Amino acid sequence: MPGRTRTLVAIDLGVGTSLLLGWLTIPLAVPHLVLGCVFAVLVGVHLATRPRRLAALIRASGRPRRPAGTRKRFAAVVILGLAAIGATVTGFVQWAGIAPGPANGLHSMTSGVLFGFAIRHVWVRRPILLQRLRRRRTPAA
Repeated sequence: MPGRTRTLVAIDLGVGTSLLLGWLTIPLAVPHLVLGCVFAVLVGVHLATRPRRLAALIRASGRPRRPAGTRKRFAAVVILGLAAIGATVTGFVQWAGIAPGPANGLHSMTSGVLFGFAIRHVWVRRPILLQRLRRRRTPAA
């Protein structure tokens, strides 16, 4: 499993780094656009490398009654996903010049929500992330 762990860590770090660098390059149109595209692709890869978790999330969406903690986690993941989609779509709309005024405000809002929920996602998942990082540093026996 060390190869899989290394891949997951690389993807996790890529998603976080591209989000942070995208935020830092807001004044620079081309780097911001490129990093936004990289972020969108890496989020897709991030989800694709976790098929069981994604399947469980989809199954849970069909259940009418869930425990309170599960409902909160599910809602947070849904908001995070919608914010990622919203930030990507409004970024492309803004870049294409289709609706410059409204798209700018929506892009800022969805990006802010995305950033906040991404921080929450990392904070909630930090034990797993730290475990992966420790496992990665451990030399093979």
